Amino acid sequence: MTEQISPHTLEALEYPKIVARIAGRCLTPYGREHVAQLRPLFDKAVIDRRQDEAAQMQDIVRFGLPFPLTRIDDCREALKRSTVEGEILEPAEINRVLELVTLSISLHRYNTEERDKFPAIAEYLQKLRAFPELQKEIRRCIDDQGEIKDSASPALKRIRREQVDLRRHILRRLEQIVGSQRKQAGWQDDIVTQRNGRYVISVLSSQYQSSMGILHDRSQSGNTLFVEPQETVELNNRLNMLQQEEHVEIVRILKTLTGEIGQRASALTENCRLIGLLDARHATAELAVALKATRPVIHDTPGVELEQARHPLLILQAGNVEKVVPLSLTLDADRRGIVITGPNTGGKTVALKTIGLLVLMAQSGLPIPAKEKSAVGIFRNVFADIGDEQSIEQSLSTFSSHMGHIVEAVDRADEHTLVLFDEIGAGTDPKEGAALAEAIIIHLVERGVYLVATTHYSQLKTLPLSHPELENASLEFDRDNLSPT
Repeated sequence: MTEQISPHTLEALEYPKIVARIAGRCLTPYGREHVAQLRPLFDKAVIDRRQDEAAQMQDIVRFGLPFPLTRIDDCREALKRSTVEGEILEPAEINRVLELVTLSISLHRYNTEERDKFPAIAEYLQKLRAFPELQKEIRRCIDDQGEIKDSASPALKRIRREQVDLRRHILRRLEQIVGSQRKQAGWQDDIVTQRNGRYVISVLSSQYQSSMGILHDRSQSGNTLFVEPQETVELNNRLNMLQQEEHVEIVRILKTLTGEIGQRASALTENCRLIGLLDARHATAELAVALKATRPVIHDTPGVELEQARHPLLILQAGNVEKVVPLSLTLDADRRGIVITGPNTGGKTVALKTIGLLVLMAQSGLPIPAKEKSAVGIFRNVFADIGDEQSIEQSLSTFSSHMGHIVEAVDRADEHTLVLFDEIGAGTDPKEGAALAEAIIIHLVERGVYLVATTHYSQLKTLPLSHPELENASLEFDRDNLSPT
């Protein structure tokens, strides 16, 4: 049998909504990607490992030092490019790598004195490669806004200092020229500006003469011309040369930084994976704390033993665990099937979804909102037929749609399967529906399938008399409080 829960069952039991709730608590793109891969697992050792990690991270969130996760952008493309010959990363890309390096250092150094309290998490923290020398080098060269610092190299510092001195000299000389010509025809007020990267002064177009200097531009009205006096041409030339030298030096600095990153790209890429895993575990722990969830006991053999279990989405909606009505239920080798009866709005469908969803969560390595020591055995498959799933596109009636899922379950279910049927046999003639429901339930239970079914048909209550592996359960509706009991 292929060990994979069908997308239909995952949707019916609202599993993607739990995944989305965890992803929404992630701080990194790596964590969200990891959470998106969450699926029920079938290897007890792997599930136990996941549960251990979740429980230890839950203890960290509740009792430990603040876990140093921060929001960062994805830098994996920059890491990949840094290994390509001739590629030069932009300052913004290098700063994204710096975010990763800084977070890696913080996590690698997290609470080294008490790691014996969370050994599974500590293993990932220890595997993270910290590169403080790279962090120091990037910070020395690039500021938070992505500008190259003067301290990036002695040459850059010298070039920029010469630029400042030369720019000051050019401006002073142009102001002197404007001042000396102010009362002579042709010169505007003392306006010094730039055109084409060169410092110029403004002149009335009617008074312009070629001897005044090099014409660079004119105003939109055409009344003002922008002229570079002959006296400052060489000074502007020298300033342009310094600007070109600055550009060459910046490229050299970025190339060097790119090379430093490229040498560590493989380890940093692995850090992305480890941070994603830690972020996913942390997000899981935060959700578990909100749900007051606990670590379930995982058994090799199929079965369910839930005590004081609640639907996680209802807890989040209510904002308080105590506002959600709990349920307790056991499925084992002696009690393989439960038939739940009760009125509409009595909570039968919620109970069914709670059982199925908590089984999926437990097998995914997630804590579940149930009392400690609640247990889940590993099911190789889960089938769920819940609610009104009429397919307009396929022109199927509600009854036909349900029967399609039921037939699939009957064909594929075995002693390692959990089957959940909501209002089995509904949507057709009551007598025929009850007879059909009874036949399906008996067939599945005799095959050794684990089954929970809800129904309105009172005659199904008698099945446990002839089939001791079946048990009845009922839910009521409190008309005073307008809630199931």
